[in-house]
Amino acid sequence: MEKARNTSVRAIARLLGRSASTITRVLARNRTESSRCYDATSAARAYRARRERSRRQVKLATGSAL
Repeated sequence: MEKARNTSVRAIARLLGRSASTITRVLARNRTESSRCYDATSAARAYRARRERSRRQVKLATGSAL
């Protein structure tokens, strides 16, 4: 929201109580491929996808005998 208003990264960081480097990292990680800008909906979708991929794979099938 603030980025759309051309608010600086440092000003956004002050508003959120985070470091400027954190805001820069989040904006860079969650840019959309097509428009190269931050979109909260796309960022949430990407977050869920990253979380799903980060889970450990199970070694045993549920209900199988050891």
